[in-house]
Amino acid sequence: MKSHNFLIPALLFFSCSTALAKEIVLDKIIARVNGRNILKSHLEEPRMIKDSQPFTFDELITDEVVTQKSEEMGTAPSAADLEATFNSEKIAYGGNAMSDEGFGQTKLKKLGLTLSQYRLQLYRYLATEYLIGALVAKKLV
Repeated sequence: MKSHNFLIPALLFFSCSTALAKEIVLDKIIARVNGRNILKSHLEEPRMIKDSQPFTFDELITDEVVTQKSEEMGTAPSAADLEATFNSEKIAYGGNAMSDEGFGQTKLKKLGLTLSQYRLQLYRYLATEYLIGALVAKKLV
């Protein structure tokens, strides 16, 4: 009888945890580009440019391919480049004294972006610009 006393709570625990795990879906992978996931939520995310319109599927794939190519060629922005551009954006929007939180509560709230979403989009934008610059420079030489 003692073995049944342990078995019933264990079964209840596993059946409840399995049921809860099936209901929790954080995001859906809609594509994979060279091992990197493109999530369904990315389609609903507003852009920092183009009047905050959401990305199309093709734009997400193209952005990922271009970002990966920039990283592969060594033209992707460094952390210092990203931070300098981000700080320039903050200054242009709200002056020298604007904090990251202040920027998030003003401009980013208007755009519908979080600080991390904005930084990722800024990284991708710079990666594209730097790659184009490197390819043009290579053609001119």
